[in-house]
Amino acid sequence: MNTTSRLDKIMVCAVKEFSNKARASPGGDALHLYSPGVAKNGQGLLAIKGHSKERKYRTIRLASINIGTLTGRSRELAATKVDIACVQETRWKGAKSRDIGDGYKLIYHGTTSGHNGVGIIVNNDYRDFVTSVQRVSDRLMSIKITEGSNVLRIVSAYAPQCGCTDDTKEQFYRGFEELLQGFDEGENVIIGGDFNGHVGPARDGYERWHGGQWYGARNEMGTMLLDHAEAADLAVVNTFFKKKNEHLITYCSGGRATQIDYILVRRKELNNVIDAKVIPSDNIAP
Repeated sequence: MNTTSRLDKIMVCAVKEFSNKARASPGGDALHLYSPGVAKNGQGLLAIKGHSKERKYRTIRLASINIGTLTGRSRELAATKVDIACVQETRWKGAKSRDIGDGYKLIYHGTTSGHNGVGIIVNNDYRDFVTSVQRVSDRLMSIKITEGSNVLRIVSAYAPQCGCTDDTKEQFYRGFEELLQGFDEGENVIIGGDFNGHVGPARDGYERWHGGQWYGARNEMGTMLLDHAEAADLAVVNTFFKKKNEHLITYCSGGRATQIDYILVRRKELNNVIDAKVIPSDNIAP
């Protein structure tokens, strides 16, 4: 029995985006911002209740995935009807984009082959609406999707592990802060990432940003995530929905199970989120 294998997970979640155009969508009028995860990560689906007669909402499915390998990923994204996916550990060097099959395009950034790397995958419906790309580092990037006056910012983040140097951790979160500060207040912001931290059960002073649902004890990187969520007024979406452990755990390896992958949205937009949970992925990372 291989005790070092990683159990692949997808975190499912959903968020409302207002659109004046409101293209037809199989999901109806509610906008869902979905989010899967992978070898470490989960997928999240963020969705919205209700609609007005004068406003139309469409569904977007967004995934956040610690990807390990792209093998089979496009097929899985297509099968789960994911529109946009944040990916971490792409392990490719360069600042490029490429088609990966099944109508998906990967926009990525990496500085060292076989190490770190982040990317964002978009399907055919959204690739022509990507108006800018910000590649901050091999751990952090974002894209801007613009349709008329509507703007959606998607951020893919891969935080350092606890064993990394303090300088590496501080550099990541400094870049994270600066990236978010560059977004306009009226823009929708969805962050999907492997934050390599446990936020733990206690909300102590973080009640606005931590919903009280968790798996595992808080550690240093979890505290850093909560501190920066507070500073940027971001809700850690996973923590706001009561779930069984199997729907909270985003990473399993060698008999250990943890929750280290999260979807974040601006706190003022949290009421637009209906659900968030982790489900098994079809793929198992090698």
